[in-house]
Amino acid sequence: FMGNLLHGDFGTSYKYAGQSVNGIIAEKFPISAQLGLQAFLLSLPLGVFFGIVAARKRGKALDYGLVAFAVLGVSVPVFIIAALLQYIFAIRLQWLPVAQWKSFAYTILPTLTLAIGSIAGRTRTMRTLMLEVISEDYVKTAKAKGLSSARIVWSHQIRNAIIPMIPNLGLEIVSILMGSFVVEQIFAIPGIGAYFVNSVTGLDYTMTLGLTVFFGVFI
Repeated sequence: FMGNLLHGDFGTSYKYAGQSVNGIIAEKFPISAQLGLQAFLLSLPLGVFFGIVAARKRGKALDYGLVAFAVLGVSVPVFIIAALLQYIFAIRLQWLPVAQWKSFAYTILPTLTLAIGSIAGRTRTMRTLMLEVISEDYVKTAKAKGLSSARIVWSHQIRNAIIPMIPNLGLEIVSILMGSFVVEQIFAIPGIGAYFVNSVTGLDYTMTLGLTVFFGVFI
């Protein structure tokens, strides 16, 4: 196994007879990656924007509303969020399909489900960082120089507040690309997350080892 591993060959799956681990990864990982990237590209700008708005409107109704959203988004389990979205948008309103993975419309609900937690967490983080920056001396100096409010917010507050968030983006991208087993199961998405979990419970050693090495490279 180690000799084949050095050549990038993870072997043949025990559970899925006749299928190589490399072939399964090549087929299923792009699906999880698409879902993860869509969720990340949605959660990054929205989370940062909501955090900035909450900090700028501190103590007002909008701030309280965004903070409440952030707490609920982080606290509510993903399978409950998924069920609520399916009930509202797929069953009641019938705007979107309930599950499966056939076209872009099928990706909207799972993307929202995966993104809501990230949006909530980033909103809370960005709000805290913005409030810390607002009281810094260089912000007070910029105000004393007569700079416009918009320029102070963009050039001094946002640019400095967002720096501590950057190191966390790497691991977040990796975790999202790995796929969410729960989301993939609820929406019947044929991604890599289900294979990873099933390989552990099904004693599919080559699949477990192959996926562990594959994800380890990303981390």
